[in-house]
Amino acid sequence: LTSLRIWTARKLLADSDIAITDICYEAGYANISNFNRIFIKQVGMTPSRYRRAARLRNNAKESRLD
Repeated sequence: LTSLRIWTARKLLADSDIAITDICYEAGYANISNFNRIFIKQVGMTPSRYRRAARLRNNAKESRLD
């Protein structure tokens, strides 16, 4: 269940501008503190850092396609 929740959060962080707090609830977590703690443990970085990294990867992919 944790893997599915984190996968959902990662997808939403990478592909949307939804607030991290809203993503927390959308992924099935009851509070942001618990979400952040588990996300860091599973992914190795904060949700906001993950979002920035995903955007940089997406921008790099787009520039290679141009």
